[in-house]
Amino acid sequence: MTMINYSFGCPDYIMGCMTYVDIPGECCRHCSQYHYAIWPGYTDVNECADNNGGCDHFCQNSVGSYRCTCRPGYQLSGSSRCVDINECSTDNGGCSQICVNTVGSYRCTCRSGYYLSGSKDCFGKESYEEQVQSGSRVFREMEDLQQNGLHLKVGEEEDGQDRTKHVKINWYILSDWKALAEMMGLVGPTGKYFCVLCYCTKEHLSRFSQDFSLRTHDKAAQCIRDRDKRGHQKLPVMNIPWGNVIIDTLHMYLRIGGKLLTQLIGWVIDQNVPEKLEQAMRDVGVGTFYLREEGNRQGTNTFKWKSLSAKELKKAIKMLPDRLPDIIENVGITKEAKIDSLQGRTLTAILQSKGAKVPHKVSERKALLKELLGGAERITVPGRPGNRVQIQVADIQEIWREFSRIMDMPKDPRLHNNYKAAARQWVVKFRDTTYLEDCTPYMHYFACHAGDQLQEHPFLHYVNCETIEKKNHVQTRRYHLATQKGGGRNHSKWAEQLMQMENRETFAAIHGIGQREKRKWTRRAQPDDPGYGGGSASDSDSEESMVGSNTDELDGDDDDDDRIVYDGEEDD
Repeated sequence: MTMINYSFGCPDYIMGCMTYVDIPGECCRHCSQYHYAIWPGYTDVNECADNNGGCDHFCQNSVGSYRCTCRPGYQLSGSSRCVDINECSTDNGGCSQICVNTVGSYRCTCRSGYYLSGSKDCFGKESYEEQVQSGSRVFREMEDLQQNGLHLKVGEEEDGQDRTKHVKINWYILSDWKALAEMMGLVGPTGKYFCVLCYCTKEHLSRFSQDFSLRTHDKAAQCIRDRDKRGHQKLPVMNIPWGNVIIDTLHMYLRIGGKLLTQLIGWVIDQNVPEKLEQAMRDVGVGTFYLREEGNRQGTNTFKWKSLSAKELKKAIKMLPDRLPDIIENVGITKEAKIDSLQGRTLTAILQSKGAKVPHKVSERKALLKELLGGAERITVPGRPGNRVQIQVADIQEIWREFSRIMDMPKDPRLHNNYKAAARQWVVKFRDTTYLEDCTPYMHYFACHAGDQLQEHPFLHYVNCETIEKKNHVQTRRYHLATQKGGGRNHSKWAEQLMQMENRETFAAIHGIGQREKRKWTRRAQPDDPGYGGGSASDSDSEESMVGSNTDELDGDDDDDDRIVYDGEEDD
């Protein structure tokens, strides 16, 4: 019940109102607002109390009146009826491909061969069928060039005849493991015959000193005809020599180096010293790294950490070994371990043994395992011997340092002959020193194939996906830092906008447009400096200060480098 007694008067020129008199039930306008005056003893009638005021959804009572409103996704038709809003009728609902209107809402879907990223954008799947459909013509042209080469005109003879030169073409495929497996029609890295180059099985993955039978196109065709396919699902998308299928060196470094880092993070969690690792990361110039407990969708807290770029990971692998004794103590290999310290494959095996569906993300596997164990933080790891020899910190330091040294060997052609032996010796030490279950397909390639391919193709170190990944990062950052709703200001696709931007930059670079002279960096002297006079330091002082300063602050362009992320959430 609402009781209102207005003491203000109504102007005499407002229809239905008298000067300085408020008439109950009559409408008076005061300061451009409408009010209903109710004398003491009178009550407002709540129209919403009777059949919801006749409103379809919501009824809102007001003094002397009421109004109807609708739930989100609906709009008012007339005074009381709510009808569905067809969001797809306006700019296709913001969907990049298909907009499906539903009662009170809508959703975006994609055409066959595409997948939904986020809620509105569709991207092509990395699948065998998609590659065949979109690239078959290109693949046939590549095969023709490899078989027949190119005949180029390089000049004219004295008799006027064309002088030609025949150029042979030899194609190579370099990519990460998953993309190569799809292009070659193979099972992925988690399959029984996981390797893209040989017929090594999952059970023999850690036999790093053994040579296995290599794959060929003839063997692939035979296996597809036979019942025992040995990992072959389809024929390769293109007919190039199988020995020219090469795991990208950048991805190999990231996967193996990422495994070293996640092992260290697991030991740090076990010993409860995350702040020491964070401080060590800051000391080596990776100041954005963090390791902390966070909640997830399951409601259970698990440890999460900031993912590293390739540049940050390389810096950590090279510079952390000297600081490891200050971070962790010797690691005891026991059957019992913290759930948060376990890695993807171990968590998968434990969850499968309990008959649980294995989530995709490692953090969700940890949360699920804790939930199955009633909130327990530790678990007995099957297959690990109890309380045997400790992992010495000195051995961990040696493993990290040797990995960096071996990965630098391809830069020196004089060391190529020793690369395979050094790689095999390293992975054997990794296997025997740490955990067998942490050996990955990339380590198999590192030990069994990388050295042979480097001998046959000495230029491999100079050909990898690093520049392409950097280009992808720069493009993605440019796109997502700007507002692109409805195609942005130009209402065009983001790929078109990026190509237009690159064309403008290329044109400007060719014609010298917009180039500025780089100013010399100088350090301003401080009041307590002997030569302080309020000006800049000398050139020699500037050079010394740059050498001793934090290079991350000086090297502004490197923020774009190598943004391939390893965050511990993916299996190898």
